[in-house]
Amino acid sequence: MANSKDPSEYGLPRGQLPKFRGNPPSYQGFNGKCLNDASIPCDLFLLSWTLTPITAVWPFSRLANKELVDNMAATGSNGFGQTVNLLYTDYSEYSRSTDVAVIRNGCAPT
Repeated sequence: MANSKDPSEYGLPRGQLPKFRGNPPSYQGFNGKCLNDASIPCDLFLLSWTLTPITAVWPFSRLANKELVDNMAATGSNGFGQTVNLLYTDYSEYSRSTDVAVIRNGCAPT
């Protein structure tokens, strides 16, 4: 998931937000270009907010999805001016992914 940590990896964050941001510096960061040919734009970034257990998806996703809106509200564009374009969740019925899309696209009611 986006904010999981694995102590065996020397405390470096796993997941896609560090890869999106380019933090720590060992990650390139999402710059909107294809890795194999930088002349080709690859301007969609898929954030997979998933845990995907073998069974009991709802109990696991419920805990993860509680953090989705707060984390995505704090995630703007990265140092390359790119943004998260696609959001994938395990259990979308209660994930609030629509709320995230509405807010991030500036469509929230005033």
